Amino acid sequence: MSLPVLFAAASLMTASALACAETRYRVTDIGALIDPTGVTIPSRATGIDARGRVVGTGAPGAPGNGFWYAAGKVHELTLGYPQTVPGKMSPGGRSAGDALKDSSSTREAFRFDGGDLIPLGNEGFGYARGNDVNDKKVVVGYVAPSESSASTFMRSWDKSGASTPIPTIGGAFGRPFGINSKGWIVGESDTGVALQGRHAFLRVDGTTTDLGVLASGDGSVAYAINEAGDVVVGSSLISVYRSAGIHAFRWEQGQMQDLGTLSGLDSAALDVNSGGTIVGYSLVKVPHSNIQASHGFVYRKGKMKDLNKMLAAGDEKYLIYSASAINDAGQIAASGVELRNDGSSSYDKALLLTPESDSQSQSPYTPR
Repeated sequence: MSLPVLFAAASLMTASALACAETRYRVTDIGALIDPTGVTIPSRATGIDARGRVVGTGAPGAPGNGFWYAAGKVHELTLGYPQTVPGKMSPGGRSAGDALKDSSSTREAFRFDGGDLIPLGNEGFGYARGNDVNDKKVVVGYVAPSESSASTFMRSWDKSGASTPIPTIGGAFGRPFGINSKGWIVGESDTGVALQGRHAFLRVDGTTTDLGVLASGDGSVAYAINEAGDVVVGSSLISVYRSAGIHAFRWEQGQMQDLGTLSGLDSAALDVNSGGTIVGYSLVKVPHSNIQASHGFVYRKGKMKDLNKMLAAGDEKYLIYSASAINDAGQIAASGVELRNDGSSSYDKALLLTPESDSQSQSPYTPR
């Protein structure tokens, strides 16, 4: 079963900072961006590298265009395409995604190496997407008849751009979402069992392992694996009934652990760093109503914390609804809105969250 991804908020933190109850995170507002005609375009962060540079969607130009942010500046990620939608970012500063080829709806996968955007094609399908890339320039993603099709064929592309099918657990379809420096891949896959939802998988050295589900759930998906390869994170149904909820999980040494939620029905773990710190989103019950809102979280040492309760003085005006990625310095690529005094809010904004104690400065953008 393909689980919905509710984009969640995040915060930036070092391993030592996370251990401190008083940790606060300074927000860098990458912004809701302005196109050449003066139209405001919402933005959303999707990935971060080891030096705190961010990629996301919503750059100036066509709505949905990609951007990369480095040293305080936002750069369009077009390089000849009418539109790009980047995904995650490797520690060394590479990214992958999908791009609109022309005025038709055909899209192809790409790899971004800093100054260059390398097209990976779509094998004659109507849609192809790269979801993640490592610093050996290996991209993982899928091809499909269309963007909305459930018939997704898993692929990896090597540094030359040659594609290779990724075997599923069973059945024909699946989607890989993450790859680390070892080339280990995680995602979701058909199981080959009739009427069974897709399961999270881990592929290591040619062997694909079904990571299972939480409780009596009927579907799961793995979104990320850390560089050491010892922790996989994602989300899983906790019952055969969708109404029971979807929970974030941590998989380690063959065991899937339920991380719970902040208070609402659903949660998802979207990324994990080498120190085992996890970020993602969780629905939160809104007091005196039946509404549930998405809040970004950080999970460390057995505790899920709401990032909105961890912002530095002066930055409480932001509502973080999504934490998409975290680097080993503890910085987080997040998405949220700015709350105004009149009760209204801004467009969605890509945000960079950094522990107040982190004084590192960004260096020029040079993928390694």
